Amino acid sequence: MAGVITGEELDRLWRNPAERQSRHLASRDAATTFLTAGAASTEDFALPRIAAVLQSSAVFRTRPFLLDAGCGPGYYLAALLENPALSLHLAVGLDRNRAALQKAQDRLRHRPGGSLVQGDILRLPFGPATFGAAMCNRMLNQTGDIAKSLAAVAAALVQDGLLFIVTADTDEVSPLREAHERIQAELGFPARIYGHTTRPDQRFNLANGPEWLALAFKEWQVELYERRLRFEDPAQLGEYYASGLLFQKSSGLDEPALSEAHWRELYARVITEMTQIIRASGHLSYREGAALFIARRK
Repeated sequence: MAGVITGEELDRLWRNPAERQSRHLASRDAATTFLTAGAASTEDFALPRIAAVLQSSAVFRTRPFLLDAGCGPGYYLAALLENPALSLHLAVGLDRNRAALQKAQDRLRHRPGGSLVQGDILRLPFGPATFGAAMCNRMLNQTGDIAKSLAAVAAALVQDGLLFIVTADTDEVSPLREAHERIQAELGFPARIYGHTTRPDQRFNLANGPEWLALAFKEWQVELYERRLRFEDPAQLGEYYASGLLFQKSSGLDEPALSEAHWRELYARVITEMTQIIRASGHLSYREGAALFIARRK
């Protein structure tokens, strides 16, 4: 597949999302050279740590109500609800996206104790000191106002209530993503596909997280997760790219302003650049990292 992708291959990838996901995970795992604690994903790393902190918290045992703000499809919420070691009297997932909540509803269908609310973190529909713990995983950058969001969550927590935040550990991007987004812009792809939707001053990460948290929280700690990838074969990288990043944030072959030729040229140019890197240095290597913040309300 390296260098050239046919229209038939593109169509198969786009029309078969389950196959695309399976192929992407397989190619990612084949290229992985290191995983923190052997965890296969950020979720697999973070969830046991979140559960352990909740189990050991006297505050949470007294108020075993959990808020998942920006819950998306409910992965974290469902995993914690099905953990037999956790005593969760109520777990509430909140999201402003109806489609995401529908996926969460399907995931929580047979898990008692879960509840879903459509709403905005900036206007939480809960009274003060409602929850013993809250999660804001990979969503603060989308709120447009991190300080106000954290203040709203703090108000909904009891004193010394716990907050968990999973976020990227840096704003830096991989060489693959940099080339992908740059070439999309050069080819006239819609800006909503490759552009950043968050303001530079409204991004929560490892470097600035403590500053944001200090507004309403105390005694935070951070645990770091890392995946390292190494590609030595352009064909291996081509499979990883075509099954993953290529169609990300887009409607793929259904994009009205783009033809099949746009996607084929994007693929060819990105893989050509990455192949040059591989041939020059023998490999293309980069890391993907995440940070888990654990804090207490003031």
